[in-house]
Amino acid sequence: MAKKRKAPVTGLQKHAELEARKPPLRGEEAKPKIDALHAQAEHRYALHMEAKTTSAAKHNSKAVEVVAGTKLGRQQVQRDRKLKADTSMSEHLERRDVAVSAKAAKGAAEASKVALAVAALHEEEALYARTEARLQDDAMHAAEERRLSRLEEVAARGAAETDKVEMAAAKLREEAQAKARYLEDEAAAANARRATKIGEVRAKGAAELAKVERVHGRKIGSRSKRRSAPSDSSTSPASASPPLRRDASDASDEEASPPGTAVAGRRRPPVGGEKPTASSVHSEANLMLLLMRGGAPNIEVLNASSPQELIALASKYRISLPGVTLPTSYQQSPLDGGGAGSGAIEGRASPWPVPELIAA
Repeated sequence: MAKKRKAPVTGLQKHAELEARKPPLRGEEAKPKIDALHAQAEHRYALHMEAKTTSAAKHNSKAVEVVAGTKLGRQQVQRDRKLKADTSMSEHLERRDVAVSAKAAKGAAEASKVALAVAALHEEEALYARTEARLQDDAMHAAEERRLSRLEEVAARGAAETDKVEMAAAKLREEAQAKARYLEDEAAAANARRATKIGEVRAKGAAELAKVERVHGRKIGSRSKRRSAPSDSSTSPASASPPLRRDASDASDEEASPPGTAVAGRRRPPVGGEKPTASSVHSEANLMLLLMRGGAPNIEVLNASSPQELIALASKYRISLPGVTLPTSYQQSPLDGGGAGSGAIEGRASPWPVPELIAA
């Protein structure tokens, strides 16, 4: 239901209401009313305090009960929690013991497996080491056998080479002796031809001299013979032979031959500043022996076919020949196809003459 709305009070009405109202009490007139109000207030305060005390007592008793219940509940909760925790801990310990046992069993199995694997590895390594040692020993034995076989082959080859060299040396000695005998025979034949030629020339010269003396009517050359006669009394005039006149063929042969060579088996002595050749000191066989003893390769010495080649070998390998001055122009053996000595093989003029070979 809607509340009735009061009619608005005007100012005049309010002023009339205030003028009609009694004036408020003052002093002694107001004291009884004030005491009554004060007594009522104290009574209300007492009632209020009593109600408050009762309510507080009820609240305190209730709080004590609540506190006690709360304490009991907390204690119960703590007991429950402790029991639950103990139960959980025992279960945890049981689970831990089971897990530790499982882990220990697994670890023991892994340890045994590792131990077996290590033992197998050690056994494999020992087997590999024994195999390697056996292979190394086999290889060493095979190498030793190959070495001994190689040494035997080298020794056999050296013996064969030694036999070959000895056979070559024996053959060379036989050839050198045969050549020396041949050269001695040639030299004897040349001396015989020379003596025959000298006798013919002397006879021809005596005939010519007699013819000239008959033409001039006096003996030619008697004064010069008396002047040139030596003072030694042991030399008789008959021993002095008349001067021989050379034939044109002899002169042409001597002019065509190089210095140091012999014509018709005769050796012409070196004239002027000529050096002695190898033929004046050594034979070809002696040259070969000197070169072999000096360290020249036997194959090159045996392949040499002339004294020039032997001299070139001596100059090439710096082997000194007693009584022979080696030329400085020989820098390469004529067997090698070059050098100053190659002209003797190719047919060109050689700076050194072909020496006459006479056995020493």
